Amino acid sequence: MVVKVFSEQQAHQNLAELLDCALADGEVHILRSDGQAYRVIPMPKDPTKSPLDIAPGAFTLGQAPMSADEIVALVRESREHPRGEPDGQ
Repeated sequence: MVVKVFSEQQAHQNLAELLDCALADGEVHILRSDGQAYRVIPMPKDPTKSPLDIAPGAFTLGQAPMSADEIVALVRESREHPRGEPDGQ
């Protein structure tokens, strides 16, 4: 990915374009004449939501949604018996 770089003057004159590019590309950089660089990264629209939020019922085993206890049990089991390691060892 190539990050678009705006000079300080371009950033002042084209703020709307800079913000649109940051939203479309994930980030843009602003380079000042003294060499200092800045990164502009858009924030999520809903700051109360985490990018790690999972929709209810996202974890399913077959057709029925998994409970938190079932997920924890599966994680524990996978830690006790890593892939490639037989149950008895």
